[in-house]
Amino acid sequence: MNAQELLQEISDYCRQTGLAESTFGRRAVNDGKLASRLRHGGRITTETLDRIRNFMAANRQTSVRPTVIPRTVPIAPAVPMPSSRPTVPAEANGKAHDDP
Repeated sequence: MNAQELLQEISDYCRQTGLAESTFGRRAVNDGKLASRLRHGGRITTETLDRIRNFMAANRQTSVRPTVIPRTVPIAPAVPMPSSRPTVPAEANGKAHDDP
């Protein structure tokens, strides 16, 4: 087996289960950059290959795609927040009401 074939298996597995390749690598062999390293010519040991295959076999039926739950409660309209600046009457800051 070469790296391209292994990458294709990993890619297919990730597509079926909804995992990102980095998550797959981290969970399978504690290497989030596994797929990237393989893509750029990196090599792995037979032990690592066995760990990858065992992980895929053990978790093939598990789908990790999040379940989307429809929102049943309407979102309340935003309530304006009071200003954090204190209000100063025009007379206190030295300006008259008719001053521009």
